[in-house]
Amino acid sequence: MVSQDLRKSKTVLLKPYCLFADEDSFLEACEWTNGEGYDINVCSKSKNVSIQLTHGEIEALLVAVFTKVD
Repeated sequence: MVSQDLRKSKTVLLKPYCLFADEDSFLEACEWTNGEGYDINVCSKSKNVSIQLTHGEIEALLVAVFTKVD
């Protein structure tokens, strides 16, 4: 049996956010079919990186990056 899912994804160009990005560089976040996380792909001339994170892992990453420590 073969099934096809319509996964939700969003794509953003990196140039406005990253000094090192070229015009074609982008980030894509594609929600898992079960809704529990995302496949995140960063594509540029110099590298392509893929990572899979749950909602909790994304939240922890944001805390680690944006929490100010005295």
